[in-house]
Amino acid sequence: MNTFIKNLTKMTLAFCFLGTAALSGCSKGSAVDAKISLFDRSSQALSIGTVNVLSGTYGADCDERSGAWNVGLPDYMGTVTNPLSVVLDDTNCVLTVTSLLVNSTTYEADPEIDLGLSYQQDASAFKNPLDTGHENDVVFYGNSKISSLDFGANFTISMLYSDKPDSASGTAGSTFQAETATISADNVDPPDFTTFNTSSLGIEVNVSKVVSSVAAMGKVTMSGATVLGDHYAVVTDLDLSGTPTYETVDAAFLARTQTSFSAQPVDVPVSALSLIGEDLTTAIKRFIIISHLQNGARSYQVVTLTISGPA
Repeated sequence: MNTFIKNLTKMTLAFCFLGTAALSGCSKGSAVDAKISLFDRSSQALSIGTVNVLSGTYGADCDERSGAWNVGLPDYMGTVTNPLSVVLDDTNCVLTVTSLLVNSTTYEADPEIDLGLSYQQDASAFKNPLDTGHENDVVFYGNSKISSLDFGANFTISMLYSDKPDSASGTAGSTFQAETATISADNVDPPDFTTFNTSSLGIEVNVSKVVSSVAAMGKVTMSGATVLGDHYAVVTDLDLSGTPTYETVDAAFLARTQTSFSAQPVDVPVSALSLIGEDLTTAIKRFIIISHLQNGARSYQVVTLTISGPA
């Protein structure tokens, strides 16, 4: 009698992204400019006012640049001094976000945000240092990332803010639930990955909760397996929820593009999940089928990603 085992792991990711606004910096000589996207993840309307200017500093290794930089939103009518630009191909330049000008008040980031390709794991608290008696009060939370660190072309800085620290964190308040199930057939051990890191996915939605972008280098990183397996396939057009039969999972795996691997961690690129344009008003699911082939027979682990928009 043949014995097969299928593991079903369910993961629910909750993302709270609402609106976007764009602004641009200024070009000077052989320099590249910033396009900045602003994301409001607030669970309720913030009373702080209108965000006008994003400010920061150049790192010590930036060519021909030092001190402070600023970028104003397109509707901002005030003067923007020291507009942000970076010398072309200056790969050693590090940019740091230090504050936001909201209406006429400057809120400082604590801690300051060194720009990387992913959001910081923990959001920064923004405070008003000139509010006597309330200098240490947190007014809102913020986080930021950059689209590229090589500065070979114009780049994008994403800035998000929220009334809650979890909504501005690198994990965006994601939650996960794991379940397993078994089906009888041959003695082939299934893959048994236990850890799924989704912190770099960078899924962003517009005000209608439609996915507008994902991180260029975003991925689901799978690890913790004692039985590794050998290939995975991503399913975006078939529901494998519940307890699908071995025949259903096997057919779905064989009918789709299979990616081989021989060591862990295993990275599944966010682009393989086909999320751009998806409406997250209601949760959607993506499935990763992981196979283990032995003596001509396969066992499978099925990972279910449940992706939800803001409440």
